[in-house]
Order: sequence, then structure tokens, then C-alpha cells
Amino acid sequence: MQYIGTAAQYEKVARGATVLKPCDAAATELAGTDDLEKAIQKIHRDFGSHRLVAITAAAKGSLLYDGKNVHWENVLDLSKVGRKLVDPCGAGDAYFGGLNAALNLLGFGAPLADIGTIANATAGICCSEYGAFPVDPETPRAAIKNLIAANRGAATADRLIPA
Repeated sequence: MQYIGTAAQYEKVARGATVLKPCDAAATELAGTDDLEKAIQKIHRDFGSHRLVAITAAAKGSLLYDGKNVHWENVLDLSKVGRKLVDPCGAGDAYFGGLNAALNLLGFGAPLADIGTIANATAGICCSEYGAFPVDPETPRAAIKNLIAANRGAATADRLIPA
């Protein structure tokens, strides 16, 4: 797999990160194992004192680890809100944006399922539109909340995405 920079450069940058989010291919290469649960724990241990490591795994969802708990977060069903996957461009960046928004809203120490739900919903909505940037910046928040409500219930959506 081809990356920008060397492994040593990545390691230097990664050691300073509070949150680290490699994709599954990068995570397995960094950790030297194809087992994502072992990889996420090894990355957390070997690459510094991160508060959270999240591995995105495309259609398999994402894996989150806070140093104590490992949580798999499944991809949300876009068809429940009349959407479909049309363009994965920007999905990883959208996921990371959603992850950071979730941490801002809920804080470190919040349930990994809640953090993962917001991050996966953000990436899902991104994938349901062409291009990586929405035409209407107000659309994503409502769309993310609707996707969470359709997959996890209205009470969860209201709790995770306040008015």
C-alpha cells in the first residue's frame, strides 16, 4: 500500500495525536496483523497515549478503542431514510469530522457506541451524495439526525444530536 511519507514520519505524527483514525488497511499494516481488534489495541499501546483510536473499515463499519473498551459500530442503513450509497469520496474525512463532533458534544468517556453512531452517520450521509461537500450546509445535521433516528430510534437521535 502506498502512503504519503514514511512509517517513521507517520509514527512521529501519530505519537502526538489525541485521536488517531487509520483506515483498516493502514491499521493492519502498522500493527502487523489482519485482526482489527488486535491491531487497534497494538496501535493504541505502541503509538502513544491516545485518548481514542478509531479504525474505519468501509462497509464493515468502524472499530473504536479507548484503552479499556473495544466497540464495533455497524454501518447505518441508508435505505431507512430513502438514501443509498452513491459516492464514497470523502467518507473517511466525514467520519473523522463526525468523530470529533461527537467528542465535542459528548466528551471523552462517553459510550463508544454513541461516539461511533455519530461518526458512522456522518460518513453515511456523505456517501449518499455526490462529492465530498454538501451543497446546503444545513442539510447534513438534519440528515445525520434522521439517519440515527431511523436506525437507533428517535430518543437516541434526540439525545445524541440536540436541537
